[in-house]
Amino acid sequence: MKLVNKTALGIDITNDQINLALLTHNKKGIQLLKSASCPIPQGAINNGNIENPVILAKAIKQLKAKNKIYATYTSMSLISNPTLIQLLDIPQTASNNVGQFIRDEVKHYAILPIKNIATDFCGVKSLTKIAQQRALIAATDNQKIIEVGKALNKEGLKIDSLEPASLAYTRACYSKKISKKFDKNLLFAIADENVLTLSLFRNQTLDFIEAKQIEFDRAKPDNYYLFLANQIYAVIHFYELEILNKQNK
Repeated sequence: MKLVNKTALGIDITNDQINLALLTHNKKGIQLLKSASCPIPQGAINNGNIENPVILAKAIKQLKAKNKIYATYTSMSLISNPTLIQLLDIPQTASNNVGQFIRDEVKHYAILPIKNIATDFCGVKSLTKIAQQRALIAATDNQKIIEVGKALNKEGLKIDSLEPASLAYTRACYSKKISKKFDKNLLFAIADENVLTLSLFRNQTLDFIEAKQIEFDRAKPDNYYLFLANQIYAVIHFYELEILNKQNK
């Protein structure tokens, strides 16, 4: 969340909890003014999706009022399954209409069997010597976003921005963990009950990001950690081989 306004509210929603963080931007930087949390009401969220936006909106409104949290700018984590997050190389032929190219491209991803897709993107620096446009894209079901927005607005909750929580978490870590780290690759693994998001930074630049559905037998908890470990080591192994190949050349 970018604090363009002096005060802003962040709403983070997980499968079992609503978290509020009221932030201010002053001479000392960004500071936390208030925070509050409460359990997700029964029936509001199911399997990573907002099933009943009306129930969720009322719970957020009550939590804000109870803790006397007021803000003009509000940003909320994106709760929608499936969600596509990844880097995309933009060909020079599409440089005049990047948005249309991305919208056409994401329709071909099997993870998004959706007719009406909402997309957003931003430019990302390329690590290659040859100047090439890259974009970090996020895409999901547009209808789910519309339904949530309507329910929140009805309760007087205006949402100014939506974004995947993993991007906000990574941004929060940037100054302490990523900035000025030129001598190593930094891998972030963010896991919740349903989705694992892996992002890797090289020379302070996002070089890889992937969001995967977490698949495991819930009757065997060890399988959850085995899945996470295998996905993390796959990325590490790929980058170890890439560095080795460059050194050999």
